[in-house]
Amino acid sequence: MTQQFHGPVEQVAANDIHNHHHWPEAQPPDDPEVSTQCPQCHRLSWRYSRHCIHCRLDLFAWYGKERQVRAKGWLMRFGFGVAGGAATLALGGMLASHSVQPFVFAGAALLAMLAVKSLDAATR
Repeated sequence: MTQQFHGPVEQVAANDIHNHHHWPEAQPPDDPEVSTQCPQCHRLSWRYSRHCIHCRLDLFAWYGKERQVRAKGWLMRFGFGVAGGAATLALGGMLASHSVQPFVFAGAALLAMLAVKSLDAATR
């Protein structure tokens, strides 16, 4: 990369500066606080650097996708749990007295709607 200067630049030789990108080639220590294993080349790389120092895999993008998959799994489990609670509440509402049944069924309907919303979000 070359940068051109216009005007008085006494400190710069030939009016340009050459920037060279430098990748640290130092191997990180086997310490989980500062290193991580690259999912592509399976070698140790620095935990908080954007790219693996060996294969240049974008670690931030990789772990971001992994986080999204985990969140979708959590939403799926939550949705099925809430759906089970809604079904249990609806079945229990049949055994409740007639004065309480509308409130129990309304609660079951709200839980069912929450379950549908979370399962819909998990499948997107």
